[in-house]
Amino acid sequence: MTFADIIAELAPPGGAGYPVLILDQFEEIVSIDPTDWKNQKIFFHELGAVLQDGHVWTLLSMREDYMGGLDRFLRYIPGQLRATFRLDYLSRNAAKVAIQRPARERGVAFADDAAEALVEKLAKVVVARPYGPVKMVDAPYVQPFQLQVVCRRLWDEMAKQEPGGDFQAIDLRHVDDLARIPEALADYYANAVADVASQTNGDEAAIRTWFEHDLITKDRLRTQVLAGPKTGQAAPETILQALEEVRLVRGDTRGDSTWWELSHDTLIRAVIDDNRKWFMRRLQPWQLEARRWASDGRRAPLLTGPRLREARLSADTVALNEDERAFLEASQRVEEESQRVEKERGTLHRMRGVVTNLRVLVVVESATIVVLLVALFVR
Repeated sequence: MTFADIIAELAPPGGAGYPVLILDQFEEIVSIDPTDWKNQKIFFHELGAVLQDGHVWTLLSMREDYMGGLDRFLRYIPGQLRATFRLDYLSRNAAKVAIQRPARERGVAFADDAAEALVEKLAKVVVARPYGPVKMVDAPYVQPFQLQVVCRRLWDEMAKQEPGGDFQAIDLRHVDDLARIPEALADYYANAVADVASQTNGDEAAIRTWFEHDLITKDRLRTQVLAGPKTGQAAPETILQALEEVRLVRGDTRGDSTWWELSHDTLIRAVIDDNRKWFMRRLQPWQLEARRWASDGRRAPLLTGPRLREARLSADTVALNEDERAFLEASQRVEEESQRVEKERGTLHRMRGVVTNLRVLVVVESATIVVLLVALFVR
């Protein structure tokens, strides 16, 4: 079906006004298969044909870093997409409106000083400048994602404090006590990962480890990877799609490859803090040491002696991941090498004892010979 066929089928007969095609995530037309210029050309040619007489309008929503990929197709579209609107971050004033207006529509008064204090908390951005340290700076804007997550948690915490969850006002005291950004982001991350693991039948521990080890550097900066988490039963592609839908990761297609990264810098601390608490509650001490060993480039201390024997016994009762298995195997190799060296030292010690005894015997025998020779000489 062409666009004209689709519109003819969907438009109500005798309907007034103009039909509007809304094409969301439009960057996928050039990102899913960046080599398919032939069918991309057909797509834009048909879209332009249905827009030509002005009786049909369209709204294209896409990430701005992909707009350059549309350049070769602009001649097919009336107006060549000159009418654009950039959906930017929220200014501080807009953020204040976004905080207060939804509350007012629910019959809750969000005080001005409280809203301003919350905006001040939210307008903090981590900036990594070239050749300089990472800094937290005051920004002239607020990220909508962070505002939404924090306001949702503040609302839920307010509801817990009032009988029946009914409250009429949010003031500065509530913002100071309840609007904790790190906790809000950590809760969002925890709930989203748990939901994705449940929906995809994935291993939550593996997903959490992938976030911390693959998407975050040792300097606590975002980095990019090509592959999703390996969780055994669930396909990495399925998990990546689910994580993208809950806005924890985003894909960046360059050439014929898609690179994945955390959707926001503000999630870095949330991932690290919540992972630490989650694993502390669920893992045995030796498993926590295995995590530290893996995150430290396999340079952290290994297990030896009774601790290694206890770990190997408990390992039979859990499903080992790749890092844990490698940690135990490395510990076992070191333990066996230590035992071999100790055995060799024992053998060497015994040989030294024999040599010492021989030396004493030689000395005694030499002394005896000397005495006999003296006795013979005296006679």
